[in-house]
Amino acid sequence: MYIYSLSSLIKHWGNAFPVKRGKLDLRALKTALEILNNGELVCIFPEGQRAPAEKFIRAKWGAGMVALKAKAPIVPCLIEGSEKVIGKEKIISGWPKVTVRFGKPFYIDLKDSKENYQKAADILMEKIKELKVGNKSS
Repeated sequence: MYIYSLSSLIKHWGNAFPVKRGKLDLRALKTALEILNNGELVCIFPEGQRAPAEKFIRAKWGAGMVALKAKAPIVPCLIEGSEKVIGKEKIISGWPKVTVRFGKPFYIDLKDSKENYQKAADILMEKIKELKVGNKSS
């Protein structure tokens, strides 16, 4: 029997590659597009970091750029409880509950332009928010 961590599964199935956080990383954007153009899966965390429990952070425009340039279906995914697994103190206590919810695949129907990258990222975040239990928009 094998036990995988969520991060190891994402790295394995999500074609993980390094991203320089806090600045424009054209190499990472190009890598994501190459992988998608090869028909493979890319897992993107559109907020660029883990959000505090029960909170959402505005998505980075790079997620919208990849979505518009790739024209690939997007499967929204909500991960709840991950802050209990690896918190700021990097301590794991017990077996915390982590819930992963997937939504229906969708496309973002906007023109591929700089002006639309943040709009596309915002649409993606709205689809993720709809996965939250008790969300009135779902």
